[in-house]
Amino acid sequence: GHFLSPIMGVGCSALEHHVSNNPVSSEIDKNEPGRFLFAGASSLLMASAKEDAWTTAVPVTLVHDSVIALQAASGLSWAATIALSTFLMRVALLPVSVVSERNALRFAQHVTPKFWKMHADLTPRDASGRPKFNSAKELLDNYSVLFKGINDLARRHHCPIWRTFLSPFVQLPFFITLSLALRKLVIEGKYQQELMSGGHLWFT
Repeated sequence: GHFLSPIMGVGCSALEHHVSNNPVSSEIDKNEPGRFLFAGASSLLMASAKEDAWTTAVPVTLVHDSVIALQAASGLSWAATIALSTFLMRVALLPVSVVSERNALRFAQHVTPKFWKMHADLTPRDASGRPKFNSAKELLDNYSVLFKGINDLARRHHCPIWRTFLSPFVQLPFFITLSLALRKLVIEGKYQQELMSGGHLWFT
């Protein structure tokens, strides 16, 4: 407690100084600690985000400019443009999803039944039928043989395990980039008024 007190004091002072110099958050009554701290934290977050390296990253900039161009060409509201951008990205990545789904189906049909049979044959059991290993080394050796066996089965049936997880690993960077591009769009402030009035339902 005594160690953290000076650090918290310095942090609160810096926060108060930042809020006091911010034209929006300085209007918050400092006698309302909750609103004051929330406004200060938001201001600090926005200020730090403007200096982040990702704002100038080539992929983020390309997606950012593409979303703006799509909105200008389509004439849709920003809410509809963001939804359309997500849909178009999903369509573009659809082939990867199809490859992963087909591989998972082939794996389930040809590899999984043989693996469980191999697992039953290689696992030592006691009189009651429960798995029984005499040592940790025996357990590790058993799992090593099973792991090699499942990889051999997957290779034999042309459905490697990694291909099943291809879709999420490929899609994740694209959707993170889209999220960062949309965040950059908000932080820039150039389209603030249009974003505030271009929503649907409770999104404004």
